[in-house]
Amino acid sequence: MKSVQGKVAAITGAGSGIGRETAALLARSGCHVALSDVNEQGLAETAAICRGHGVEVRTARVDVAQRQEVHAWADSVARDLGAVHLIINNAGVALGATIEDTSYEDFEWLMNINFWGVVHGTKAFLPHLKAAGEGHIVNISSVFGLIAVPTQAAYNAAKFAVKGFTEALRQELEVEDSPIGVTCVHPGGIKTNIARSARMTQRHGWVDGKSAAEFEKFFATTPERAASDILSAILKNRRRQLIGSDAVFIDLLQRLMPTLYQRLLVAGARRRRRKMMLLNPTTRNAPANPTAPPLGARNARSDRPGARSRASGRRRCPGGSKRPREPRPRSCSPSRWTGGRRASASTSGAWRRSWASAAPRCSGGWAPASCSMARSSPSSSSPRSPPPAARRGAKGPGASPTSPSACSISSWPTSRSGASCSRTPSTPCAC
Repeated sequence: MKSVQGKVAAITGAGSGIGRETAALLARSGCHVALSDVNEQGLAETAAICRGHGVEVRTARVDVAQRQEVHAWADSVARDLGAVHLIINNAGVALGATIEDTSYEDFEWLMNINFWGVVHGTKAFLPHLKAAGEGHIVNISSVFGLIAVPTQAAYNAAKFAVKGFTEALRQELEVEDSPIGVTCVHPGGIKTNIARSARMTQRHGWVDGKSAAEFEKFFATTPERAASDILSAILKNRRRQLIGSDAVFIDLLQRLMPTLYQRLLVAGARRRRRKMMLLNPTTRNAPANPTAPPLGARNARSDRPGARSRASGRRRCPGGSKRPREPRPRSCSPSRWTGGRRASASTSGAWRRSWASAAPRCSGGWAPASCSMARSSPSSSSPRSPPPAARRGAKGPGASPTSPSACSISSWPTSRSGASCSRTPSTPCAC
């Protein structure tokens, strides 16, 4: 199609967003329009805008998921306006939920509109386009028809299906040398109300009441820009049309890194999930792993005591956890105190430790809250070597695992700053 002036266009989902702006742009270009939507109030507002440009306008409440309604509407448009030259299958809905939480009813609801609505509109209007001698079919997919995204499995399935269906249709018509053009449109983030009207199944760490608002922050392209790009794709008979700079970037990312992009999305989803669980420790639904400890109960990178904190990157002192654990039985032998690393037998008895640590720590686990941290001046012995009793393996105060009350470790330098773990004989040994 070289021009839309005097032609007839049918548009689904014309009550708002891309459908409304596309209808208004076509009307300004002198194209008669037939509009459909389930939102009758929005449909009436769009019709009023189009009538202001002096073109014929027909409206109908049509549920694109119902095959009979779509076919009846196509026949009435061709009968009332004389012909149909353009069909834009734009109607669509959104759904946010994990696959596990998506009910069969919600999955069917989305597929019936986003995919079967496109199929119904294409098959209902294709005979009328061929009868008119020329025409164009525009099917709206999405950037989520190019890449897959967590919590969007149903939406991804529908939009990927639209892409495959549209490309196959274009090839079939080209084989027949048909004058009907076909374009698959992949919009990026468009400033419409699709996210606000989406169905959201809340799940701890995945979807909450703020997910739709957070998702809308990435919508950067206006519906007017989308409508202009769609009209340009029709007049130039493009096979595919990307809308928005984000769509161009996502398409390039998928081309260059067809599998690596998934790792990037997983990393981003993990960060967002961790943030949601920290900010909202209790939600309506249980976590995916009920046996897992609450996130934040241990803010260390590993089970090693003294590991770096995720939040600050600092070494954690034994007993410094906000939620102390029950102490496990440990030996009172000074050789158990390794400053975070076990001694190596290959160093001729040289006692190794991590000099990066700013505080001593027990190698067997968390020290109880009763373990006091005291600052004392370094002893005369080498700071890199434990007391002689520990090197020789001799038993002495604090060396017998059978007599916790006799355990005492004092003035034992474990760092350059002279920090030490001192125990009094009256308290149980846990180091």
